[in-house]
Amino acid sequence: MAGGMQTLRDNIVGATLRLSATPNYRLLGWSREQAREWGNQTVSKFRTWAETNECDASRTLNLLGLTL
Repeated sequence: MAGGMQTLRDNIVGATLRLSATPNYRLLGWSREQAREWGNQTVSKFRTWAETNECDASRTLNLLGLTL
């Protein structure tokens, strides 16, 4: 049962979490390059935060640990 639950979690959550920051640049009035740069910076900041224990109130787990 535990193995089945782990497989279910892995299939739903996946092995890792990834942020896909792709803003609607036309709606925002940005150029495609501005949107790409914003997305790259946002993903970098998210990854830095998610890989530390700063995302956990008890400061013991990273985001993947919290998700699992």
